[in-house]
Amino acid sequence: MATRDDDFVTPVARGLQVIPTGSWRSQRPVTEAKKCWLCGTCWLYCPVQARYDAGGHMDTGLDFCKGCGICANECPAGAITMVPEPAEG
Repeated sequence: MATRDDDFVTPVARGLQVIPTGSWRSQRPVTEAKKCWLCGTCWLYCPVQARYDAGGHMDTGLDFCKGCGICANECPAGAITMVPEPAEG
């Protein structure tokens, strides 16, 4: 029996929305590129996987980073520092 692609439907097949949540944070991670080992520990522990390989060091996708600081706490190289978000206005 032949099947069609629309025979396989998942609950999120249509209408999935991606909501940038970065505006919620009060602090942001800053990576010192020279210190980064590119080990991926920060990515592994980031609850939303906002960390990515920026070509030689890990960096943060600020659209989704919530500023929790877990990446900075777990970084074995000490390459990540949490800094306050700039004030709006």
